[in-house]
Amino acid sequence: MNDRSASPPSGSDPQAGPAAAGPTAAGATGTTGTGVAEERVAGLEERIAELVVEPMLADLRSRLAEGQLTLEVTAQARRHIAIQGYDPVYGARPLRRFVARQVETRIARALIAGDVPDSSMIRVDYVEPEPVVSFAGRPAGSTI
Repeated sequence: MNDRSASPPSGSDPQAGPAAAGPTAAGATGTTGTGVAEERVAGLEERIAELVVEPMLADLRSRLAEGQLTLEVTAQARRHIAIQGYDPVYGARPLRRFVARQVETRIARALIAGDVPDSSMIRVDYVEPEPVVSFAGRPAGSTI
């Protein structure tokens, strides 16, 4: 018979070792480097997100090239897209949706409105406090 009420509460199992006893036991020596490790992981996740952004932008570039339009995305804008589109729980999966909603939709609206001349260069940049989309060097009044 398996009686769950007889087992000790989670984290208090004497056979589990010091890691199960909670953060005070692990951090008592001050040598775990948890803050540094978290910063490294956050930096790595951000870099991975940036690397995932580029293929998405390449796909957008190829679709725009069909209409004889070119796309330039600055490093600051790529970084902003990566940071805003990344989710710690879901990883880089939300990036596609972010690019579609925040970049592609604004470009599409400008194209439909006739704001983008033929053979234009579409530039996405990030100038605090928000990213800016411009067409052929002219601001289109569209921000992301």
